[in-house]
Amino acid sequence: MAIFASDEPRLSANQRAVMEKVLARFQLYGPYLLEATNREDLQARVDTLLEDPRFHDDLRLFAKLMAAAEIEDYAALLAQGPKKSAPDWIQALGPAAASALYRTRTYTMEMARCVSVLKHRQRATLATNLPSASEPSKDPLAFLSDAGTPVPVARALLAGTRVNALQTALGAAILHRKSVEPWLGLAIAESLAENSRCFLALLAALTGTELPASILPPEEQLDIRQMVQQGHSLRDAYEHFHADAERSGEPVYPATR
Repeated sequence: MAIFASDEPRLSANQRAVMEKVLARFQLYGPYLLEATNREDLQARVDTLLEDPRFHDDLRLFAKLMAAAEIEDYAALLAQGPKKSAPDWIQALGPAAASALYRTRTYTMEMARCVSVLKHRQRATLATNLPSASEPSKDPLAFLSDAGTPVPVARALLAGTRVNALQTALGAAILHRKSVEPWLGLAIAESLAENSRCFLALLAALTGTELPASILPPEEQLDIRQMVQQGHSLRDAYEHFHADAERSGEPVYPATR
């Protein structure tokens, strides 16, 4: 069975074997998401994966295997492919999901363009949003509790990790030709599209990539410099608050009576 759409870039036998191995590894996660009973349950299961250190360890393994097989440029090649084709995706999640999957594919190709730019600045791939493969001990969700991380950035980074999780569900459906209920296929596709667009906004801002309004409306585009300044201001205010509280001798969070 063809796992990759026929219009995607050709891979060598060794590269394809690596991709097959990686996809098989992620079958630990995809079937779990496909057992969701409703949209809320799907979201809860995605977030459960994000809290599992093994999931992030496997993302790092993904990056290492891709690098070892010299597939770092796969995303860039994908960006050059036809924009109106996602046959395997639609077959896996159902015709109702087609519109959202076309949007997801468009966002994915634009993310690939951004990643191609990032690649010249740091070792990065679509598979590992946070942390980098060289930082195995770093908490991949540390940005959620970092007072200096601007909320829009944290939201986009979280969206990127959710895309990784949702892709395992799509991969499981493709590999096993599993019959996915229409509502579930649509929910996965819509969540993929929404989170991909959110993460794309961050990648575009980081790389200075200009995107047409049809892909990313101006109101959803991010200004990194402005957000970094806001993040520094927020962190300073947070630190001053705790310093003032410590000097006063009063508890920062008084017990509720």
